[in-house]
Amino acid sequence: AELNGKPCLLGVGVDITERRQAEKLLRNLSLAINHSGDVVFMTDQNGTINSINSQFTELYGYTPEEIIGKTTPRILKSGVQGSEVYEKFWQTILNGELFRGSVVNKTRDGSLIHVEETVSPFMDAKGSVAGFLAIQRNVTDRKRAEEALQKSEARLSEAQRIAHLGNWEWDIVSNSVWWSEETYRIFGLRPEEFEATVEGFLGSVHPGDREIVTRALTKSLKENASYNLDQ
Repeated sequence: AELNGKPCLLGVGVDITERRQAEKLLRNLSLAINHSGDVVFMTDQNGTINSINSQFTELYGYTPEEIIGKTTPRILKSGVQGSEVYEKFWQTILNGELFRGSVVNKTRDGSLIHVEETVSPFMDAKGSVAGFLAIQRNVTDRKRAEEALQKSEARLSEAQRIAHLGNWEWDIVSNSVWWSEETYRIFGLRPEEFEATVEGFLGSVHPGDREIVTRALTKSLKENASYNLDQ
């Protein structure tokens, strides 16, 4: 360029501070999502996946190239839940409401997993649902442990019924008493008839045995020892 008939170099400066800050924020956000420990992915309003984090690949086995552009029902749906579950899910999020729940999904190799998920709709400039952000946590091990515990408790309850043997627990701090099903049968009471405290327990003991049981309980507490009584 020329200035007053003399050649010169013309420079233009642009303040990109805000852009750099925005880029840094996006990088930090991406790092946080990928190291959150939870599965995070985004879909459009039809459920077509357009973004996943690394935990998605780790849990489900799909790479971004395999999963992006696919719909979540077609890829992850296990077939375990009935259609009413999915109808309620879609009705909730299409209304722009937050969904929280548990679902059984299917991984790339066909394994079934339990996940707890939160799905948040996000809106476009016109206020219409533009897509969804999903956050999932794998709770398969916890579900299996809960199922194993339930089976174990069911077996114990059946064994107690057959042996006509009950058990009970007393939380001294809260003074709350828990009885097994067979204990209720032994005492001839229903749960709604029992005051779940040690006073309620002693009130259920035969009056002639109440003092003996009370002394045994007191001695057990003082000496931190078990007791054995036959009435």
